Amino acid sequence: TIPEMSDPQLSPDARHVLFLSGSNEALEPYFNSKLLLLSVDGAVHRVLLPDVPYDVTAAAWSADGNSIVFVAADGLRRKVFALDVDSGELRQLTESDHSVSAWHYSDATPTGTA
Repeated sequence: TIPEMSDPQLSPDARHVLFLSGSNEALEPYFNSKLLLLSVDGAVHRVLLPDVPYDVTAAAWSADGNSIVFVAADGLRRKVFALDVDSGELRQLTESDHSVSAWHYSDATPTGTA
């Protein structure tokens, strides 16, 4: 059983569901919310970034499904990150002494651009 799952989001290719989960890699209760990826049939799961100590508070798929953009608390502030799903490369998108308190992620491409 997977404890404390919230904010389910279907991937753009409809093959995976992204959750925020209060569980570790062994699906045991954990004190920080992590990103959990499940196959739609429930057969395969993985905790993304299991060794990163951030508490994830919100997440969204990029339109192409290659990345997940998320807000996470590092203990002092909430920051925005992007995770490449295939490579596991993590990029911090916000750099400041301020904390992100509210966000809305849109991966829409402006009309007329490629």
